[in-house]
Amino acid sequence: MVNLASIREEKKKRKNNLQKALNNILNQLKENGALKVFLFGSFNEENIDLYSDLDLLVIMPNSKTTKEWINLIYSTLERRIAMDLVIFNEEDFKNMLPKSSFLDSIIKEGKIIYEKT
Repeated sequence: MVNLASIREEKKKRKNNLQKALNNILNQLKENGALKVFLFGSFNEENIDLYSDLDLLVIMPNSKTTKEWINLIYSTLERRIAMDLVIFNEEDFKNMLPKSSFLDSIIKEGKIIYEKT
């Protein structure tokens, strides 16, 4: 039988695992040259449950196409937790932003967790 205390403990463990994974992923994205990373979704909103994942919008330099960045990042990123990555190069992101309510909501409701200076 599942009790409230065990659910709370599992949610706390999930939050800690998500935070560790986020730190690891963020370091890898920086090493790949990320310009800006937004956190959105349940982890950003502190609405974590046992099935929460990481949701990140990643803006990369124009030195590669968006497709090339997606292929590179997904093939090299060490992922130990469920996550959704939305990846664009800077030019494609600027072109898509006015056309996408999804991207607009990420910008408005998400949080910048990294920005290259």
